[in-house]
Amino acid sequence: QHFWHQSLDYNALHFEPVWGEAVGTPPDCPVLTASRSRLHCSLSVPLGTEGNFSVSVQVLGQTTANPQGYVDHPLSCSSGAPVILKLDCAYMATHDDSLIPPCVGGQALTITGMHFGGNTSAVTVVFGGGAEPRPYCVLQQLTTTTLRCALVVPKGAAGTWIVRVETAGAESTNFVLMDAVMLKTPRITAASCTGGCGDGSTLSIFGE
Repeated sequence: QHFWHQSLDYNALHFEPVWGEAVGTPPDCPVLTASRSRLHCSLSVPLGTEGNFSVSVQVLGQTTANPQGYVDHPLSCSSGAPVILKLDCAYMATHDDSLIPPCVGGQALTITGMHFGGNTSAVTVVFGGGAEPRPYCVLQQLTTTTLRCALVVPKGAAGTWIVRVETAGAESTNFVLMDAVMLKTPRITAASCTGGCGDGSTLSIFGE
């Protein structure tokens, strides 16, 4: 009952693996709220971490401690596989708001979910099923719950693919379907005015 409730920064949680009962990197838990007798924090368990951990709290430089060889109420932690909750493309504007076009190459793809981790080199967006060549996505931003990448659709690719998120040693427990097409460069084939081009004339542009 000696937590510091006036500033969250003065409370810090530390996790130590119980000898022989834990593997992986210890969890982290930034404090969200604090009172004199209770702390609430957001637990983050790195991928591959499993087992029992003892928890200590450092308050204004003073750390709680247990007798050597004794762990009071060990915390059992386990990392989870990635989970996809939502997928969004930065859709281009259309005249019909009810029409949702497929994702196109060059757009930003945002995937919201859980357990993505924080290691950008260990996270991959995988496109399965569908025809080849398949799209791929270049990772730009990453948090444990949000992934943002630049969508690349190879020439000739168009269709529906299964999208999964893979992290080091784990694949998302679910998937989403995504339609994608290659973004074609507009090309003008002709331009003309009715009765000559002048102020107020109607200009027609043809292309593809």
